[in-house]
Amino acid sequence: MAWIFQLWIESDENGEEIRNYFLSKNELITNRKKYKIEAYQSGETGSMVTVNGISLIGIQSKNDAEEMTEIGFKFYDFLKNAPNFRYALVGVEVDGWREVEELLENPNEIIMKGFVISEKFYQQIKCTVKMKIFKNDYLWLPYEGEEYIELKIA
Repeated sequence: MAWIFQLWIESDENGEEIRNYFLSKNELITNRKKYKIEAYQSGETGSMVTVNGISLIGIQSKNDAEEMTEIGFKFYDFLKNAPNFRYALVGVEVDGWREVEELLENPNEIIMKGFVISEKFYQQIKCTVKMKIFKNDYLWLPYEGEEYIELKIA
């Protein structure tokens, strides 16, 4: 099974517009290299954005974590100019991370760092987590990057 690093975006009805926005960027450039952007529909209202040329088995080293962190920050930069969406999150295997119904039931327990949400949806789910401004009409818990956690075998 693949463990893909991605940007997951949940939208109301404009998923195709969001995917086309990211595909129009064509490339994501970091200090390391250029990556081709790929975007897919995921579920009824979700979009998954990823790049080629990175680990498909999650974070296996400090280098993977650093590379994915750079890509993650670029994803968030692109997201600032993206068409409207409900919420978004960058990470490994975050597609379908939380369904709308789950956020309606337990918003304060499942929001994590890097989570971006429209102010309208934030109010709708009655969230009380203190968040910062991401862009006009959007809030977030700032992204801090990816982390490599070495497994210790006893």
